[in-house]
Amino acid sequence: MVGSLLIPKPYRAKVNKDGFLIWSWYPKAPIEPPAIHKVPVKLCFDFARLAEGSTESIRRFAASWGPLGWERGRQEHVDDFRRYARLAKALLRFTAERLSGGRGLDEDWGTICEFVAPGQNLTNRAGLDSRFQMAIIAAAANKWFAQAQGHGILAISDATLQVRPYASNLFGMLITQIAHAIARSDQLAVCDGCRAAFVRDRAPSRGPRQYCGKCRKAKVPQRDASRDWRRRAELRMK
Repeated sequence: MVGSLLIPKPYRAKVNKDGFLIWSWYPKAPIEPPAIHKVPVKLCFDFARLAEGSTESIRRFAASWGPLGWERGRQEHVDDFRRYARLAKALLRFTAERLSGGRGLDEDWGTICEFVAPGQNLTNRAGLDSRFQMAIIAAAANKWFAQAQGHGILAISDATLQVRPYASNLFGMLITQIAHAIARSDQLAVCDGCRAAFVRDRAPSRGPRQYCGKCRKAKVPQRDASRDWRRRAELRMK
């Protein structure tokens, strides 16, 4: 995954009656610069969970990480966050599904195709080989990155120039993380609890199911194991 990057932390964020986000950066006079904090290397997965998120969950995310910054000078609506969160979710989950030998969800494929070529009929995958489908994934990631403001390709390290694509706002940082995740798709999996894509931080379990950290914390594996045990017990009693 891409290394941690720094971003200003808002003081607070609120949503007006029309659904637009409004940020405050200074708590009170005397004005001090906003605090700077690191962007977690897996923030794109938290962002993807906003795809069907409530307005309040989007507000909380925006209060921590600020505007997307996807179009300079443009007001950002909660639906802007949802739209790109759906695309993030689709890119991550579709790639993870294909990795595991699955077909990938038509819902995710449709979201990706509509972003790459709006209005074009690419949703019918009959006859489309895996290479072409991966080319569409790459086109979606490249289009997102091209829309980001303030990204670059050269960075300085120990007084020498290195080719190192980077972004300076949240919108660019998110797609940079997504690109790293789907390019290293051997680490991606789809959670059998919440059906979200995640990066495995442990070796694959011996069982048929994989679970993300959030579901493990919520004891979803134990719940599913208990349910399976009850089903087997019922079958034995018949």
